[in-house]
Amino acid sequence: MKNAFNRRFPKIAARRYVVCFLIALVLAAGMVGVGSMFQVVHTTTADRYRLSVGELNRLEERVNLYGDSEAAYRIALYYERDIKDVRLMVLWRRKAAALGNKSSRDWLRTYPEFAEKHSPMPSPFQ
Repeated sequence: MKNAFNRRFPKIAARRYVVCFLIALVLAAGMVGVGSMFQVVHTTTADRYRLSVGELNRLEERVNLYGDSEAAYRIALYYERDIKDVRLMVLWRRKAAALGNKSSRDWLRTYPEFAEKHSPMPSPFQ
């Protein structure tokens, strides 16, 4: 039956083989780890928090002009995880908490001694 179909419709049969070959190629590439063929980009945790100077300026502008708590929180994460500057991280977490960011508020309540040690500003959450 299959051979009769292939004899009647050779173009369709050829397409089937091509499709099966391409599927096998994609699966093999995934198994072997040839990610560059499909432009797979693997990001690390630090890459997610990295900001360019322009992005940092835009986020600071959003905080100053619009009171954006998420932008302040994003800057705090940048200083914490990419720059590793604890003093600036605490400063931006305080700004984010003051603007209403729940994660920053919870962090300041959880680590009040750490925040006091690394920041000259008094905590509003004591």
